[in-house]
Amino acid sequence: MLPPLPIRTAQTGEAFYYLYFMSKFLYTKPFSSYQKQLEQPSFMTLEIVSFGTLSRLYENLKSDLAKREISQTFGLADVVFISWLHALVYIRNVCAHHSRIWNKLLQIQPLFPRRTQNTWLTSLNVCNNHMYYILSIIIYLLNVVNPNHTFKKKLENLFLKYPNIDRAAMGFPANWHNELLWK
Repeated sequence: MLPPLPIRTAQTGEAFYYLYFMSKFLYTKPFSSYQKQLEQPSFMTLEIVSFGTLSRLYENLKSDLAKREISQTFGLADVVFISWLHALVYIRNVCAHHSRIWNKLLQIQPLFPRRTQNTWLTSLNVCNNHMYYILSIIIYLLNVVNPNHTFKKKLENLFLKYPNIDRAAMGFPANWHNELLWK
């Protein structure tokens, strides 16, 4: 059994207690008391927390070493990884509330990585407050966790299905298809 994650705030522990108490998943029932949650397998927690909570959980890890180990799995610095997670949470929330994203100027702007261990954008003339940058982040992360993903192909099919969508309004540069990340 894995030890509980060391986190910085008491509120996070209270939030987990609420999640377990309210959870309808049968496998969480043996851990419904606050004391037993301290002994819970981490995979159970990760199954029921929201993406936003997961992002905050990562940010609130006490150990900078733990943060670095996780972010290095993705070939990123921990501060860049945190900013990317927050940006993805923001986009997820915008989508969940049925708001427009295709030509939206994003309120949360993810950081530009100085260097990555995996293929990233080569152009420095990219705005990090448009969907192109968010989509590039998604592709980068998917390339790490599932190199055989079909996200790019599905996106290309959407562009073919809706040719009137202005990609420039989404922040796509003129030569975006030449980027190795997008090939």
